[in-house]
Amino acid sequence: MDVVRELNYDILHLVMTLCQRQEISMMMKTSKLLYLQGAKLLLSEMVILRSEDDIVSFIAFMLGGPKNLDRFRHPLKVHITAEFLSPQGAAHLRDFLFDYGHMLLFRVLAIAHAEQILATGPYLPEAFAEIDFIGRLSLREAGLLVRAMFQEMRNEVLNVTVAFELPTPKWRGQYLDSYQNNPIVVLAPLCNTLYSVSGTWGATDPTKDVYEGIIFHGVVSLQLRTKVPMHVRHYAHAFPNVVDLDVSTSMDKKEEDLPDYQDWHDDNCAAQRFHGSWPRLDYFCGAVPDWWALSLECEVERMEIPDLLGWQFALFAEQLRTARPKYLAIDVGASTVVLEEFGTLFRQPEKASTLSRLAALRLDIRFDPIDRHRLEPSSMLDMLAVACVGAAQLQWLQVSLDCWRLRFDYHGLSRDTPTEDAPISPAEVFFQKLNLHALVRQLRREIPTLRAVSVRMRSLRGREPDTAHLGEPFPPDAEWDRLYQHLAEIPD
Repeated sequence: MDVVRELNYDILHLVMTLCQRQEISMMMKTSKLLYLQGAKLLLSEMVILRSEDDIVSFIAFMLGGPKNLDRFRHPLKVHITAEFLSPQGAAHLRDFLFDYGHMLLFRVLAIAHAEQILATGPYLPEAFAEIDFIGRLSLREAGLLVRAMFQEMRNEVLNVTVAFELPTPKWRGQYLDSYQNNPIVVLAPLCNTLYSVSGTWGATDPTKDVYEGIIFHGVVSLQLRTKVPMHVRHYAHAFPNVVDLDVSTSMDKKEEDLPDYQDWHDDNCAAQRFHGSWPRLDYFCGAVPDWWALSLECEVERMEIPDLLGWQFALFAEQLRTARPKYLAIDVGASTVVLEEFGTLFRQPEKASTLSRLAALRLDIRFDPIDRHRLEPSSMLDMLAVACVGAAQLQWLQVSLDCWRLRFDYHGLSRDTPTEDAPISPAEVFFQKLNLHALVRQLRREIPTLRAVSVRMRSLRGREPDTAHLGEPFPPDAEWDRLYQHLAEIPD
């Protein structure tokens, strides 16, 4: 064996692994060995197809291996961001998928403008349905043609994300029938292969009961963005083994809208007495009104609450009573934390049994431009400590202070669109000087059950991101981002 030659090849291969795509393509032309290895490297990263030319080139590349079809053995990661195909380009893609789809293995397949692409040529939905395996399928701007594609699928798809949101009123008007966007019906052909379902689905239920016999036994994660809450009995029947549930609705979440949520709560409560819900539920993410609408009567070990508001405290107390979480993450505005009612959130005597399992609490506190001059930061921090003292069994406390929006003033009457940076506010001056290590010592002193406390501050003008920690290392289940990683074990 020519040791020098082998060594040179190893060095070149190592150099190739550090190169960009264009450089890899150039190196592939220098030798047969590098040509074979270069193809593997090019297919190991996400391939973004931004235009029809990119799609045509990708098809040529897949068919251009020295042994013709050897490149089909490599799992692919492809993101199609092209918005339009010519009739010729659409026919070329359709023929490729019909001829070779049964050999394609995708770790990830994402299509940014799904409805537009599928509309560029006849039989494209049926052609995409020929793909043999897709680990994670993501479709945005979906509509009737995407639904038609799913109805033709008989292959293996593990994880699906679909956004039935079309960008213009011209498209939106075609999807008023809730039956079109119902995930149980749309994904029924994949009920034996899916692990997770997520996306924006519009309405949740068709006008008649069509769920009989459609059961997704393998789905453990359900993430739904819908117009109105779901009927739990239908979804618990169709997805009986859900462990992670993440829900949100586009209904207004103001105090005057509570009667609408109460109607859903009453209907779901009555139905669950006879049909049950999710016995294995471990994680829930959703606003307090959305939880209330579902009327879930089950304990949940991990819970994440976005945008907790003062008027929701009574509903939140009921939520804690039924869920009895062990790990709780709350996203809350500083103007809510400063309320006296927030200080009693965990303190009422009747909540002692409710909070007996609460071991870890994460508070993500965000500031708004309105806090620049109205907020008393020291009072907010005092109320934070008072609230946490009420959680008698609390062992792990994490507090995040997101100061980014303090740099803006609202423009006119709009409170949604911040303008350019405003002068430094009193609140920013306070936090620039705040001693985080003194704060964690205070929290540890006032909450004797704590084994560890951590406070971090970010996005504050005039101060680098900072973290202060006191006590033991946090266990994996109580880490900063643990609640965001609940899909980590789902296969790609």
